[in-house]
Order: sequence, then C-alpha cells, then structure tokens
Amino acid sequence: MPGDEVTVVGRVTETGDGIDPLVVSDRPPSQTLVRMAKTSLVGVCLGVFNVALGLVLVLL
Repeated sequence: MPGDEVTVVGRVTETGDGIDPLVVSDRPPSQTLVRMAKTSLVGVCLGVFNVALGLVLVLL
C-alpha cells in the first residue's frame, strides 16, 4: 500500500537499472536481518550435521 515501509534485500541487475530482490519484508530492517541470520544458521547446522553423520558412517 502507498506509504508502507518495506525492506528489500537483493542484487543490482546487470544493466544497473533495477534490483533483483532476494527478500522483500514488511518488518523493520533489524528484524529482517535477524530472521535471515537464523535461516542461514539453520542451514549451516544441517550441513555440519550431515558431514559429521557421513564421516561416522564411513569410518565405522
């Protein structure tokens, strides 16, 4: 809606005339950052767990 504030996280397009958005959020920037950090942390934790499980299975 006109007048609403949004946070857009993305990359500038190759032509430089726009943004290719990765995240569009109606939350304040700090809350958007915390939410993105939690999502990244969960992904890293899952990756570390999978590598550790793979090593255990290979070494047994």
